[in-house]
Amino acid sequence: MKILVVALDNLGDAVMASAVLEPLKRLYPHAKLGLWVKAYAADLFEGHPLLDTVHAADPFWDRSPGKAKGAVAPFLRAWNEVRAARYDAALILNAEWRRVLSCRLAGIPEVVGYRGKKAGFFLTHAFSRPAGIAHFSDEHLGLLTRWSGKPSSGEALPRLEASPADEAGLSDRGYTVVHPFSGDEEKNWPLASWAELLRRSPGERFVILCGPGEEARLKPHLKEFPAADVLAAPSLGRLKAALSRARLVIGGDSGPEHAAAALGTPVLSLFGPTDPARCRPRGRGTLKVLRANPLKTLPVDDVLAAMAAFPPA
Repeated sequence: MKILVVALDNLGDAVMASAVLEPLKRLYPHAKLGLWVKAYAADLFEGHPLLDTVHAADPFWDRSPGKAKGAVAPFLRAWNEVRAARYDAALILNAEWRRVLSCRLAGIPEVVGYRGKKAGFFLTHAFSRPAGIAHFSDEHLGLLTRWSGKPSSGEALPRLEASPADEAGLSDRGYTVVHPFSGDEEKNWPLASWAELLRRSPGERFVILCGPGEEARLKPHLKEFPAADVLAAPSLGRLKAALSRARLVIGGDSGPEHAAAALGTPVLSLFGPTDPARCRPRGRGTLKVLRANPLKTLPVDDVLAAMAAFPPA
């Protein structure tokens, strides 16, 4: 049996989608698993022990953060890969009609997802979303359970792996990574608060993480920060390695925090308008959420106290 998981979403959502892989393997231990993700997220899953194939393409109707809409030709190349792989079933997480139709046109006999976003007409197995607020990972697991008709034992946690090659040359473990940015300004704690946090933590080794385009936003404010390393726009392999070796990662509701949790690194998440019950990071490490809406009202003292509760390096 060959099963394709479709998660053509941004970084954090793609990480949360990985929670379905272990339950799939428990239910279908001999199945070959494929994953279809956006091109910029594909390297997150390089060397993933549960995956046999990763297909990568930005949908031509959507855009990744900081990028233009995907082009038709690369998408068609990935679609041809999917078609040639002859999958028996596609589990479409966060289904919408173009994703579903792409899998149907690729000849996949069973195309499974939740109704909504005009997807229900094209799905072969269409389910209603569960009532109430559920974490995305639980919602994905529920879709698998209802399609298979079998309860899944064990946890459903996002999982990523860092490779030794990506870790080469990194400093010793024990530093704290802070990621001050996200794709939505309302989800960002003010840079002045981040600077105060670092100034009031003189014994801590900090690495400031900046994604593509974020270093330019940080530079005008660097004089307000104490000495800290800046990790700017790393490859996703390098990002995984840096996050996996951290003693703690602190940031808002964005992809790197989800990746850190999936790597088993302790995470302190700062939430503003979004609901942590729906999209907080999950993983094997210690995880804590602080929430204030608007996030700019979150006191630095509260973050310092939460930091102190995590084990030292």
